[in-house]
Amino acid sequence: MSRTARGSSAADVCAAGAPPAIPREQDLLQPIQARVNSVIQGIRAELNYSLILDADAPGGIIVAADPALNITAKVLQRLQQAQ
Repeated sequence: MSRTARGSSAADVCAAGAPPAIPREQDLLQPIQARVNSVIQGIRAELNYSLILDADAPGGIIVAADPALNITAKVLQRLQQAQ
């Protein structure tokens, strides 16, 4: 999960990059996606970022980025702390 900056919710990214999930999969993924999106939004607000892009999103146009802007480790740390 390489998240440098992000402009859409985790649910949008998963929906755009994968074939249609069966309803059971959607039911199982929705709470996880909501948690990840909540953490990302919290970090965005905390660091005063205007937007966050998903560098691995299909069709992404990020050519180069400063690795110091990558918030993946922060997101994973927050998700682990919440467990």
